[in-house]
Amino acid sequence: MWIENISIRNFRNIESADIQIGNCNLLIVGENSQGKTSVLEAIYLFSLFKSFRSSKRYDVISFGADFSHLKIRIGNRNGFVTCNAVIDKEAGISVKREGTLLKRRDIFNLLNVVVFHPGSINLIEGGPDKRRNFIDSVIVKCDPSYLKILKLYKRALLQRNALLKKSSVKERNSQLDVWENEISNYGAMIRKRRISYIREINELIADNFSRIFGRKADIRLTYCGFDESEESREDIRKEILKNLIERRQSDVRFGYTSYGPHRDVINVISEGQDMKKFSSRGEQRAAVFSLLEAEAERIKKERGEYPVFLVDDIAAEFDEEREKNFLKALVEKKMQIIATATDIPKEYMEIFRGKIIKITGGKCTSI
Repeated sequence: MWIENISIRNFRNIESADIQIGNCNLLIVGENSQGKTSVLEAIYLFSLFKSFRSSKRYDVISFGADFSHLKIRIGNRNGFVTCNAVIDKEAGISVKREGTLLKRRDIFNLLNVVVFHPGSINLIEGGPDKRRNFIDSVIVKCDPSYLKILKLYKRALLQRNALLKKSSVKERNSQLDVWENEISNYGAMIRKRRISYIREINELIADNFSRIFGRKADIRLTYCGFDESEESREDIRKEILKNLIERRQSDVRFGYTSYGPHRDVINVISEGQDMKKFSSRGEQRAAVFSLLEAEAERIKKERGEYPVFLVDDIAAEFDEEREKNFLKALVEKKMQIIATATDIPKEYMEIFRGKIIKITGGKCTSI
């Protein structure tokens, strides 16, 4: 899978840009705050219907404009597809594929993207929610039907939380059984899928880290006591339901559901120790790249094609040797790499084969 070209209008500080890429890698260079990251952000929007920089979609609309418009041409093993996106302050975001309006669940069949940006370090440094969201997003990219399971679980969770706050014991108890059954049913599906996915990528992470960082280490994800679990989905469902019933009274006091997949703890460990607490910044970054490379491998296995790999400000994240080790692995796997940097190190010239553009004040020029 690759991006043939993209047109950008009124997107952050980019008033107008038409970028021709083709089936090759692209390096975008420029000083900070010139629009480099905005190009990656525009591409990413076609993958997950959202920005990786802001939770509010309309933040991307240029100052003084009413909407942003993006047009992208995507190549894959079946040919080409052209898509348009409009981000409107009032109407939100809409994406069309060859003129047909897409729902969010349809977009996961459109473009798969893996992205590294400075905030990606939160996969290690952030709380368990960052790693839960990461695992869930990768599963959705591999199997878009998983998104519906997440939505149904969230709906049931919100309903139970609302009931916990009701003062009427009779009204509360009459409905809790219904929503606890829903939570345990969809929660079992989620937990089972997470266990399976974590096992699969744990087979890849350590090798990726060794190649990037230059030394071997037992890097893996751990999942709050479920790593060696062989429980069936039905057993997991019963366990979740049992805990929900046992915690009813305490949950009523606190006003929220204290047990379930939304509270599960996922950590990244190295040689048995939590990388958040005991690893250097360089080791943490190498671990993040290892996780993202494993994500790309899983997408390839499930969807038949590698995703597009976006890397924001790569030169700032690694020393030269580790940077080259990482990029070399992506190149060998023939993934399209679209990266940003503040300058053009000599070693980039071979990787990007002369496909380099410079962006200044939101305007792009070829180098």
